Amino acid sequence: NMGNPSNRRENKGMLMALTAPEGTKDLLPDEAAFWAHFKATAANVCGRYGYVPIETPLFEQTELFVRGIGEATDVVSKEMFTAISGQNLATLLNGGTVKAKSRLSLRPEGTAGAARALLEHALYNDGLPVKASYFVSCYRYEKKQANRYREFHQFGMEVYGTASPTADAELITAAQSIFDRLHVTNLQLELNSIGCPKCRANYYTALTAYFSQYKDQLCETCLSRLSRNPMRILDCKSPVCSKIAQGAPVVLDYICDDCRIHFDSVKKYLNSAGIAY
Repeated sequence: NMGNPSNRRENKGMLMALTAPEGTKDLLPDEAAFWAHFKATAANVCGRYGYVPIETPLFEQTELFVRGIGEATDVVSKEMFTAISGQNLATLLNGGTVKAKSRLSLRPEGTAGAARALLEHALYNDGLPVKASYFVSCYRYEKKQANRYREFHQFGMEVYGTASPTADAELITAAQSIFDRLHVTNLQLELNSIGCPKCRANYYTALTAYFSQYKDQLCETCLSRLSRNPMRILDCKSPVCSKIAQGAPVVLDYICDDCRIHFDSVKKYLNSAGIAY
């Protein structure tokens, strides 16, 4: 049928009308070749540092991301692509409830799935720490803007089962090695610590007290964050909230002695490795 001139015109029109979905991009040969080179370089470095590759499903139970990333985050509350079956959707529309396992979301990042796989398959039985790496496609319903895509790729390195500052320093050193091999320059490494659950609770109290003074100025989203996770207000893109956040308490002023020692040790190891920060 393609030989028929009228069919050729019809198919040409169909092809011209079909474009990549908004917020996605095709990897044409030159860019695809670059990413193949990146993955090969990253895999080589990960192998040298003992980070084993792990691959997880494109989608997971929605609850995994709610628990792993946080219900108060923009990623979970605004940006996830979530689907349920048609039958379960009908149940919801009729006022019923569906099982949590029926709600599935495309992964918005790679960490939660990797942690789930570690626990589900008891990888820790082979000894700790467990070091894993991955290169995965991720999906977030981002607003249309330059260099922000609804489908993007994330390379990650994870360390489980150790609280040693050497693990933090090693991971950063491995990342630096990847950048060096790719000849990426003009980088700036910024370090911070959000402490342990104990000292972070004190920081939350200080943040809540500070932002409570500006309840009448905070956006609606940040008002909801105030009681659930005030640290998320620091990420708000609203010009008003961002200006208020500039005067907020600094987390490093609230970390406990153990966390301070840990943070200082990470810096010491990076100094020894010649990595500027």
